[in-house]
Amino acid sequence: MSVSKDLEWFEFNDRKLQLYPASVDTYRQLYKQTGFLLEMVEETESKYATIMKGKKI
Repeated sequence: MSVSKDLEWFEFNDRKLQLYPASVDTYRQLYKQTGFLLEMVEETESKYATIMKGKKI
């Protein structure tokens, strides 16, 4: 999970986390830096959700 400067929160069971989304480009770079081939990027209507699928190379 990444983080943002707004005041929105994600609640999961007994935990509450402040959301700080990073850019899609940041996640693309992280995939490459950690040895993954990015196979698919699908942006959703939510400003907090982008689906990314990768394969370890």
